[in-house]
Amino acid sequence: MPRRSNAVPSYLHHKPTNQAYVRLPDGAGGRRVVYLGVYDSAESRAEYARLVAELAAAPPTLPPAVRVAAARTQDVAVNEILLAFWARAEVYYRHPDGSPTSALAGFMAAIRVARELYGHTPAREFGPLALDAVRSRMIALGWSRTTVNGRVGKLKLGFRWAASRELVPVAVSEGLRTLPGLRRGAIPARETAPVIPVEETAVEATVPFLNRHVRGAG
Repeated sequence: MPRRSNAVPSYLHHKPTNQAYVRLPDGAGGRRVVYLGVYDSAESRAEYARLVAELAAAPPTLPPAVRVAAARTQDVAVNEILLAFWARAEVYYRHPDGSPTSALAGFMAAIRVARELYGHTPAREFGPLALDAVRSRMIALGWSRTTVNGRVGKLKLGFRWAASRELVPVAVSEGLRTLPGLRRGAIPARETAPVIPVEETAVEATVPFLNRHVRGAG
């Protein structure tokens, strides 16, 4: 039976040098060796435990080699970051009965635009100017100002989560935060119609159909 790509790596002994090591997928179909220190030493066991914990905590949608070394190599593409965050969002943004919340549609719409423009860009290079370009594309699609602000905020949230998982440098997330939201009247984005009070006659017409709690009856 083929070994699962997400299996816990074994703690191995390189007898000629008396070194402990593990074999990890290299992301290209092969494996790379990572040495941990003197075999059976407290230091090598601690390093092994750290590596296994890092591997388990990182998003399962990324290749194992990328998951373990992402923060060090910083070669993860925007596509990989957004797909990993989407896998997390699909689980997290659910009602108690398991049905998806309305937030998921917003995440998907925002992710689609960002991937279209910057999917293959290294995530470490996705800064405020790139996010501004994504926002301009959202405006061109005819989205309202409040919708654009909300979906840009979702992308910021995605990169903040990625920074918390050490998939991108924290500086990337902090840089995206410097892009301010769109202000009313300052840009050509469409404004949503204001919510106006309901006519009193309409309220009175619905009262007979409401339960006493909604009516406010004693």
